[in-house]
Amino acid sequence: MNGRLGRLVHFMTFYSVAVTMYLLGVFPTLYTFLQIVIMWTAYHTNSAQVVWLVAISYILCQNMFPLKLIRDYLFLDTASQHYQGYLTSILEAWINARCVSFALDRIWYKVKRESVVNSFLVLTAFCFYLPLGMS
Repeated sequence: MNGRLGRLVHFMTFYSVAVTMYLLGVFPTLYTFLQIVIMWTAYHTNSAQVVWLVAISYILCQNMFPLKLIRDYLFLDTASQHYQGYLTSILEAWINARCVSFALDRIWYKVKRESVVNSFLVLTAFCFYLPLGMS
């Protein structure tokens, strides 16, 4: 990435993650990064089948150990379950779809691949691009 575009991606990523942290809290936002890391790892297998398997498995495992234990720890009372828990569930579904889109675009050569480290930053920016979620 050139300098100006790179700074813009860094800013968009930082801003979107900061807004998400403000709305949900630090730990629920970090919880969402768990899915990004898992999907980013699946993407690096360079297999569309693995990406789909991991994405569907992650959705199905939301109410199983250890993800359920983490969610129960993050949202202890009813109020937090109804606000932060609800928003986190929506964000998780959003991130799952965005991760699949990101990975398959690159696996099927529709988008140029980034370096390994840079791909994580671009995936994070892609997942947390808030204006797209508001349209």
